[in-house]
Amino acid sequence: MTSKVDLWMPIYIGDYLSATSRLSTEQHGAYLLLIMDYWKNGALPNDDQVLAQITRMTPPAWGNARSILQAFFSIKNNLWIHARVEKEILKARDNREKTSARASKAATARWANKDATSNATSITQAMHKQCPSPSPSPSPSSLPLTSTSNKTIKDIATKVADGTFEEFWQSYPKKVGKGQAQKTWDKLKINVIDKILDALKWQRVCDQWQKDGGQFIPNPATYLSQQRWLDEQPMPTKIVPFETPYQKSKRDWVAEMTGAKVNDEPDIFDIAMQDAKRISR
Repeated sequence: MTSKVDLWMPIYIGDYLSATSRLSTEQHGAYLLLIMDYWKNGALPNDDQVLAQITRMTPPAWGNARSILQAFFSIKNNLWIHARVEKEILKARDNREKTSARASKAATARWANKDATSNATSITQAMHKQCPSPSPSPSPSSLPLTSTSNKTIKDIATKVADGTFEEFWQSYPKKVGKGQAQKTWDKLKINVIDKILDALKWQRVCDQWQKDGGQFIPNPATYLSQQRWLDEQPMPTKIVPFETPYQKSKRDWVAEMTGAKVNDEPDIFDIAMQDAKRISR
């Protein structure tokens, strides 16, 4: 039976709209059906017939939408993996495990308190008669792994890290040393991954990374090991307005008529224009 926590799939409206701004209405519906099926049943099979059934689309319609929707997933072991959904599943399972542990601890405390008020002597005597020797505890290796075991959580975390690394790699403008970058990425905590992707949105277009053909962009592994996503975003520099050929011809004419060098300040340019008009008369 599915736990109640699994019924609630979180959707962050701002993130969703930002990531899906170029989808058509039909593609929005198909994408939502894919991630809802993912939340309920896990990674999607790389099977066009099954994916078309999940999205309620005809095979030709799915064929047209497939390449666009596939961009939100990575394909591994013939499965469609969605990094963000995997991360949310991990968080939900972790919360469920913590809730279950708190409930178990509270129940144990209640029973301990109840036992303390009962006739402990008679219970002890009865236990001695029924169990003359203690039976061995089951070894850890004989206990079955549950869906919330440490091994399962570790496997899910690894799958999330792999999926989000590909998202980072596609976003990073300098693609060198992928193997070393992957090793550094695997050591990161999940809660910093979104911060890295957010920082790259402005770092990719900042002046420091854009100048001289991008030679000042750090290698991906260096960026991660030095935690460069924590760099402060620089203040915007002065933007030089675009000058049309007509505007340039006017500027040259003013300079020729006045013999003065006209800079970019509008008020000085206007004064020089007035002087040039008086001279021309």
